[in-house]
Amino acid sequence: EGPFDRIFAFSSLEYTGDLERLMKKMALLLKPGGRVYVTTGHASVYKLFAQIGNAMRQGMWLHARSQREIKRACREAELKVLYCKTHLCSFPVFGGILLEFLLEKPDHDG
Repeated sequence: EGPFDRIFAFSSLEYTGDLERLMKKMALLLKPGGRVYVTTGHASVYKLFAQIGNAMRQGMWLHARSQREIKRACREAELKVLYCKTHLCSFPVFGGILLEFLLEKPDHDG
């Protein structure tokens, strides 16, 4: 039920199309000062091929996100971005295939 001190989500945000709504729900489940740690698909040229392959195998389109999308959804949910970085790519100009971020629900009392 909550509220929780921590929420961890590994490769699960790809399954929702409404990122803003999900972030707002997570924010409601957190205690003030609570944190969310997430890894998810990063929108990139490399990830596009994985998305196409997954859609062909499973019949489901997985949503890759950009750092900008994540940060915007977090602002709307009143979650502070403590860390946001892409990983796993040999050509940095294209961006990584994995997006990692850490969020915090501000403690408005202190």
